[in-house]
Amino acid sequence: MNTTWWDNLASLSKSSEATLVFGLNILKRTSGGDWDSAQAEQLLRYAMAKGDSIWGLELGNEEDDHLSVEQTVDGFVALQQLVSKLYANPESNPNGLPAPKLLGPDPHSLHSSSGLPSDHDFQFLIAFAKASESSHPGMMTGITHHEYTELTADDAMNPDFLDNTYRIGRQVVDAVNAASMAGRRESRSSSSSSSSSSMTTPTSMLDAPLPRVWAGEIAGHNGGGVVGFAGMLRHSFWYADALGAKAKAGYGAFCRQDLIGASYGLLSDSFEVEVEAGAAGAAGQRRSFSDTPGVSKITVHPDYWVNLLFSKVMGSNVFNGTATGAPSVNGYLRPYIHSCAASGGESNSGIMSGFGGTPGCLALVIVNVDQSTSFSVQLPEVGASHARTGLRGGENAATPWKVWALTAVDGAGLDVPRVALNGKELVRSSSGQLPSVDPSMMAPPASRRIAVPPASIVFLQIES
Repeated sequence: MNTTWWDNLASLSKSSEATLVFGLNILKRTSGGDWDSAQAEQLLRYAMAKGDSIWGLELGNEEDDHLSVEQTVDGFVALQQLVSKLYANPESNPNGLPAPKLLGPDPHSLHSSSGLPSDHDFQFLIAFAKASESSHPGMMTGITHHEYTELTADDAMNPDFLDNTYRIGRQVVDAVNAASMAGRRESRSSSSSSSSSSMTTPTSMLDAPLPRVWAGEIAGHNGGGVVGFAGMLRHSFWYADALGAKAKAGYGAFCRQDLIGASYGLLSDSFEVEVEAGAAGAAGQRRSFSDTPGVSKITVHPDYWVNLLFSKVMGSNVFNGTATGAPSVNGYLRPYIHSCAASGGESNSGIMSGFGGTPGCLALVIVNVDQSTSFSVQLPEVGASHARTGLRGGENAATPWKVWALTAVDGAGLDVPRVALNGKELVRSSSGQLPSVDPSMMAPPASRRIAVPPASIVFLQIES
């Protein structure tokens, strides 16, 4: 990392209105074996002076095989102390930026074919959650882990395989919540028994919200993805389902690996360069953009559109949606129900909020992984039974439903990097501009039913 790279990263975050979470190296150690915070302090001081906001900081990346839980917690304590010192001081924080939240410990990886979290990383995560809450309650905003499903083309639309995402997610959330609560109880007990001591934990920390579980790095396959599969429409069925499943399981965030790079990105790039005679390499040889000026050719994969629509349509209040009906529904029709995102999509602050969105509006993503069956789905009514969440009945009964249906391009199939929205292929213009993703407006039928085509990912917003 240097100042140019940091400035570019901060500029990307600001111009795209993206929340910035930055990872620090926990393996930088002092001669005494403690975490060495010197470089982190340099970086934070530079960012504050430039007015660059950092929403969160991670410490460590898949280091649970190298450091103990105790060493990892001690590193986060040192980071918290550093952040508190720098951000509370007007001299080092002249722009009054909010202090970054702490996220970690990022073990790798919790997904397994058995439908159970991999034991070593799972136990590390639980032990860290308990130890961090016991020693410094409220220090952590998110408990993060990595998850790579080792997805194959056959798995992407297999209900039994897809069920593992929710099953593992629910186990992780329940276990981390229990461990965090146990740690918080230990801290309360310790604080109570030493109430006359200067070491008493502040009540504000004891009453802070428990940390949420984050999928801090998640993709269909480890090691850069699978060439010729991760960018295809078939892969998007796993992705859409995983986004819904993790939210339903209680996760606070889903950090997809990655935006661009390797073979698992939402985008892919290639560079056309002309090499003069006598220069190293052959004319037209592909090179890294870092050492050869060129023209970037960006391919937008179907997963990008799933990501965009999930952010644009789905709010942060999550309901327990299920599908019932004919036996053929079993596992193939996969609905996820949220509040509606605020106009324009959820704001950055919605990452960790428990409730949010537009009152009187339900958002759904329905993933149909049956490649030959269309389902007639009766949607839930937005009525008085949802009063506690702000979903009101009896108003604007004829408000059109908004529908975004992602399907294969006619005749192209699922194993291509192409997708259609409401029957029209999503392609960039000749100048490189992305197409709009306007919904189809549908008059609500009296039956409240909608046809969900075979092999489709359908987003909807329905208002009372």
